[in-house]
Amino acid sequence: MNPLRVLWCETYDDGTIGGSHTCMFNLASRLDPDRFKVTAAFYSPNLYVERYTAAGIETIILPGPIDRRPSLLGRMRRSLSSRFLLPWAVRRALAVRRIGLVVLNNSVFASAPFIEAGAARGIPMVAYERGTGIPRPKQLPSLAATARLAASLPVSQSVREHIVRIGFKTPRIEVIYDGIDPNVQPTRPAEAVRAELGLRRNDRVIGMVGNVRAWKGQHVFVDAFFQLAEKRPDVHGLIVGAWSDADREYHADLVRKIAERGLERRLRFLGYREDVRDLLNTMDVMVHASTSPEPWGMVLLEAMAARRPVVATAMGGPLEILDNGRCGLLVPPGDAKAMAHAVDRYLSDAPFRDEMVTRARARVESMYDIRQTVAHTSELFAQVAGAR
Repeated sequence: MNPLRVLWCETYDDGTIGGSHTCMFNLASRLDPDRFKVTAAFYSPNLYVERYTAAGIETIILPGPIDRRPSLLGRMRRSLSSRFLLPWAVRRALAVRRIGLVVLNNSVFASAPFIEAGAARGIPMVAYERGTGIPRPKQLPSLAATARLAASLPVSQSVREHIVRIGFKTPRIEVIYDGIDPNVQPTRPAEAVRAELGLRRNDRVIGMVGNVRAWKGQHVFVDAFFQLAEKRPDVHGLIVGAWSDADREYHADLVRKIAERGLERRLRFLGYREDVRDLLNTMDVMVHASTSPEPWGMVLLEAMAARRPVVATAMGGPLEILDNGRCGLLVPPGDAKAMAHAVDRYLSDAPFRDEMVTRARARVESMYDIRQTVAHTSELFAQVAGAR
């Protein structure tokens, strides 16, 4: 039997690589090639293209609306692409590759050209929902277009509740967790990574992983670090993640704030890194500081699998991942004092820390193993395509 041809489209592009890119690759590269032939679509080249190629997966670059210049020329190019070039390119991709299923990796609200093209050809479509934003007036037609989807795939129960609340009309709404391989090991020992970073063996390291933008809460993490630094001269901080042009000023403000305290040697931005597992292995505590509801939180799973204790804000996906505080400490969003206190508790209470990471590791193995995600996804894709 010929494999089902799948066009899997990443429709988010701000110049950074985020969790949605990782989740898409983790799944697409693990699907059975005898059952599914995937073509991955992006709006611009990125670091994952080489990985898809190495995995034997075709990638295509579509003329997406990604000209970020605020000038009149930039607006004209975005409009031209959205209205003409992108719809034409999508229709052509569907026809030439004889696509039997369209997978939208980043919400119905960012995928109108794909939905229109797929509906016109009678191709079943599914869309992942990775956020809890309220649709703007110009996005309301996309809300109505959910009726054209075969399935909406929220990545957590909190996202599912949100899309039901705002009126999704999809006939099938099913949560599929983004999982990880809990058995992936660091590529370098912690001592080597610490040496590279100029950290001593006995330094205590707290870290945050995620693209640098205001709602991710790096400013809260910085304020919490300031409080810890006064009490603990051995504490160092790592902020791992890239920033887009839109977030450049936010990043610069944080850098200035750290320099004003004279802590630039103890609290550092590392930018985008591909060795996140290695960096997690060097951390004594991993912090997740979002000030708006985080739809999921892949880095929490990675930290839990690596047996790193975690602190997270008590809303959205982290509540679900951490089993309402049984597998990690939860703090109110924006509360730097509570965050510092939670980190200090881990650093001061080894038995408590060990108990928490043991429960967290067991939860990842039982709930969020990527093999379960692949099996669930494969079954849903087959059902959706077979019901066409």
